[in-house]
Amino acid sequence: MNRRRLLQAAAAATTAAAVFVLACNLWVVLATRQQVICDAARLPAQDTALLLGTSPYARRGGPSGEFHARIAAAAELLRLHKVQRLIASGTNPEPGYNEPGQMQQALLDSQVPAEAIRLDTSGDSTWESVRRMESEFGLRRYTIVTSKYHTYRAVFMAQQRGHEVVAYCAPGRSLPLREIFARVKAALEAVFLPASAAG
Repeated sequence: MNRRRLLQAAAAATTAAAVFVLACNLWVVLATRQQVICDAARLPAQDTALLLGTSPYARRGGPSGEFHARIAAAAELLRLHKVQRLIASGTNPEPGYNEPGQMQQALLDSQVPAEAIRLDTSGDSTWESVRRMESEFGLRRYTIVTSKYHTYRAVFMAQQRGHEVVAYCAPGRSLPLREIFARVKAALEAVFLPASAAG
């Protein structure tokens, strides 16, 4: 194969890959956009909200605006009586890094009563946090609170488990590259890995 054909083949493969990534992202977004709500007044009242964790620290140090936006969104839902309690779910790999514990403290600082907060310290991924809502807390109907770009994938994963959810989107940064590929992974798992097999 000469150089020109190699370049043509590479271009075709790159185009096919880009189309595949776009198709997966469109599926995730279009399948969930009706359940993503950014106006708290439009949210149905639910008993529980799942607050998905993220690092309280920005990459370059200092506080993370994304973390505090999620905290503010969750506290707002409680104040508006859109939910009665929060399950703060995140990873807890070592004593010095505990997302649920840090979310709990931030919520308390936002005047959220302690009795309205429950912790899930084993939410090591979005999928695990969603799975554990049913397996550990017995819930299949709830509101998800997370950054807007993340809401679509979180709802998509919950739908794959047969959960009835809506998501309240906290303000955040624009769509990060890693989320684009995380949606591809979620789409592939929906096709090739049934929810029952994923645990």
